Amino acid sequence: MSTNAILDTKPDTSTVAFLLRASDEFAGGGWIFTGFNWAVLAARLARHRGYGDFVQVLEAGAALHSDTKKLLTSTTDYYETDPVTCFRGSSADVLQAIVPKCTRVLMDAANVDLRGRANSTVIGSWAHPTVRLPGGGGAPDAAYNARHLVLLHSGRNVRRIVAQVRAVTSAPNPEATVRLVTRWGTLALGVAPRLDVLAGTDDADDFLSHLTSLQVDVSSHTWEPARAANELALAGVVLDEAASSGYGVRG
Repeated sequence: MSTNAILDTKPDTSTVAFLLRASDEFAGGGWIFTGFNWAVLAARLARHRGYGDFVQVLEAGAALHSDTKKLLTSTTDYYETDPVTCFRGSSADVLQAIVPKCTRVLMDAANVDLRGRANSTVIGSWAHPTVRLPGGGGAPDAAYNARHLVLLHSGRNVRRIVAQVRAVTSAPNPEATVRLVTRWGTLALGVAPRLDVLAGTDDADDFLSHLTSLQVDVSSHTWEPARAANELALAGVVLDEAASSGYGVRG
């Protein structure tokens, strides 16, 4: 699918809008840990948008002071990261020593609950799952050691956001702040979850209805402003690059 086709098809609910929403998390700068997939794409888009005052920390043990020439296809792509690496260590160094000091931690969460717990272990019962997922890798350590955790939920089914996940792969520290970025807006998670920002999507009513059924406070949200054309175009560039590099970003 072309970039123009993406922009012409429900831009507020599209992958383009979601990726822009995720890249907003880099505006404040600092050292920011990025898990793989959407977090890496969000970091690249943030650089394109001029949010260059951040260091991107990767699980494999590198911290990058600027963007790589090519889009990373793995956190262990040492050839691409070498020219812009300002720190090199191990996964243990990053997850245990650097993550607790990071400004923010961004990670994917396809199945997530209102406390910020993510499931990437099984769908269905533990003993006889419908789907057995690949697990969390370093996500449990990164999530628990984060002071400010940002979960990226790119799914189109609002019911993948639940009151409590059946299998807890990763969970935040109780004292951490947790935000959930979705296609429909952004939530603050925790003991008293609330909707902070709502996008003007065609299925916003279904999203609000689902959140209300989960007893999320939706009473004080703001509406997300429209995106500028140049920002939509920059997101399209990153998504085209991602699609050509094997990322599943067109669905």
